[in-house]
Amino acid sequence: MDKADDATMPPILYTYQTPEDDPEPTHPRHINGYLFDGPDVYVAKRSQKVSPLGHGLNFANRGSQPTDGGNLILDTREDYDKAMSDPVAAKYVRPFRGSQGLINGIDRWCLWLTDAQPSDLRGSAFLRNRIEACRQMRLASKKAPTRESAATPWLFQENHQPDVDYLAIPKVFSGRREYATCDYYSPDTISGDANFTCVDPDGFNFAIIESAMFMAWQKGIGGRLKSDCRFSNTLVWNTLPLPPVDTAMHVAIVAAGKNILAVRANHPKSSLADLYDPTFMPKDLRDAHQNLDKVVDVAFGAKSWLKDDNDARLQILFDDYVKLIG
Repeated sequence: MDKADDATMPPILYTYQTPEDDPEPTHPRHINGYLFDGPDVYVAKRSQKVSPLGHGLNFANRGSQPTDGGNLILDTREDYDKAMSDPVAAKYVRPFRGSQGLINGIDRWCLWLTDAQPSDLRGSAFLRNRIEACRQMRLASKKAPTRESAATPWLFQENHQPDVDYLAIPKVFSGRREYATCDYYSPDTISGDANFTCVDPDGFNFAIIESAMFMAWQKGIGGRLKSDCRFSNTLVWNTLPLPPVDTAMHVAIVAAGKNILAVRANHPKSSLADLYDPTFMPKDLRDAHQNLDKVVDVAFGAKSWLKDDNDARLQILFDDYVKLIG
């Protein structure tokens, strides 16, 4: 390169950084088997035969399983209208929610015939046809329990429906979301087995599961279906290590959870999928969740709100878990 070319090049500037200018290096205490900074512990499933590890948490049970070949479920408005046009069948039509219905607000219905009289079952052509089709489907099954349930084809094969208002928790939900998509239903809304149900009289369980602390635990130790979160009552819920909380803290958590429900009501035309899309989550709902997190983070042992620091939440959760399991 000649001098003329060299003269056209911009000067190269060098800077020297003294050792004291370097940021203080941080090192994790210990990387455990979950690849998080926490105690070297394996979170084992906690049976439904014992109470959940977290203080104040109630059992989460699987929803009711139809195993009906679609004959007890009314998937479309046309099916619903046909059932409702039969005065006998109409008495037994109930709203039905699977996980997609819960999250996306999709209307479905079912025939809930637990209290149906034989005279009604025999007297309605609509019911007779649906029941007989369910019977034939079950008899043709390779599974012995399904064939045995053909003796009562008007009933769901497994009935776990609560008889009081309950919290519905989808078994699978998007891993993109920052918070769980759960909701309350009355006992007249039948929850399918794609959901879990939890009786929650004062709303404490709802508030805990709607917190960022719960989602850190779910994403940290819970299962996955592709990239989606897979909720488990025995692995995720029964092991959630919530320490004991005093009365004042309990009241504050419940109040913050109820505020989330009140804010959701400000958006009646939006499904949970709409509300909890991380790109479009309404500001009032995000603010309500952050106010809940400010209380719940401290309940689990943080000195203050952890904001977006889910790694710090996991450190606390693993420490809490070790303490609670002794």
